Amino acid sequence: MQRTRQGRTAETHYGAGGAGVENRRARQRAIAIAALPASPGDDDALAELKELLRTAGVATAGELVQVRARPDPDRYLGRGKLAELKS
Repeated sequence: MQRTRQGRTAETHYGAGGAGVENRRARQRAIAIAALPASPGDDDALAELKELLRTAGVATAGELVQVRARPDPDRYLGRGKLAELKS
């Protein structure tokens, strides 16, 4: 049970009796993507983004990096990379 703003008690939507804590974000997955102006080299270009996702409780399902001078204004990635991402 938990208290509402009005002080009433209400059953939580996380389960009967409110036993335990459920992290709803743990079930989320994301694909980390980037459009970079130059080849990332040996460094992991998406390391910081993946760490932020991990900290937020989101699992990284994959990653995709495209080398472009600047992101496509309509799609961020080019059409070929979008087709690759969809598959």
